Amino acid sequence: MSVNNNNRRELYRYEPPPVWAPILSVLLHGQRIAADRVIDVNLKGVRVTFATTRLATLPVGATITASIQAPGLDGCADLHGRVVFSEVRGTDLVVAIAFDAAPDLGDRVTADFFSVFNRRNARRQSPAPGADKVSALVLNAAGEPDGVIDLELRDHSDWSVGFVVDGDTDAFLREGAAVALPTPDGPHTVRPAVVRRREAQDDSVYYGCSFDDGAPAG
Repeated sequence: MSVNNNNRRELYRYEPPPVWAPILSVLLHGQRIAADRVIDVNLKGVRVTFATTRLATLPVGATITASIQAPGLDGCADLHGRVVFSEVRGTDLVVAIAFDAAPDLGDRVTADFFSVFNRRNARRQSPAPGADKVSALVLNAAGEPDGVIDLELRDHSDWSVGFVVDGDTDAFLREGAAVALPTPDGPHTVRPAVVRRREAQDDSVYYGCSFDDGAPAG
C-alpha cells in the first residue's frame, strides 16, 4: 500500500455532526456493506470507517460504488469511485474514497445537501465584528463600474462570498446585473463575481458567489 501524507485536497472536507452525517454503504460483489461512521466528506470524496468484522480489507486502487443517503437528498444516490487509502486501525478499517465525478442529481437535492457535500475550494468564515456591511460595484456591459449596491456579508473565503440583500436589490440582481464584490483582504479591493446560488429566506435573499477571475483573494 502506498500512502501520500502530503496530499492537498482540492476541496476541504466537512466533518458532519451525527445528525447531519450521511449514511454510506459500498457495493462489493453484489453485497451492500454499511460504513460505521463518515469521518469527513465533500463532492470529491469521503473518508469512512468499517468494523473489521464486517469488512476486513479494501485494497487501494479498487473501484467501488458507494450508495449514499443524506439530508437534503430525496432517496439515495450511487457514486462511483476508487479507494485511495485503506488502513486497519484497531477494530476499524479506515477507507478514503475518491469519487470519479460529481453526481447529476437534478432537483432531488436542496441546499442542506450541499452544506454537507460542499463544492467550495476553501473553508468559508464569518466576517469580523462590524465588517458585515459592505458595498459592491454594479458593472455595465463593458465591465465598468456603473453604480453601488449595499450588501450584508454572511461568509467569505479566498474564492467566494455569501451575502444577503433586500427585495428591491434582489429584483435588480435577478435582471442580470453584474457585480464586483469586496474581497477578504480589504473593503477597498473588489473583484468581478458570478452568482452560483440564490436562496429566498424569510425577509431577505441569500446569494452565493464565486470570484470570476479564477484566482484566490489576497
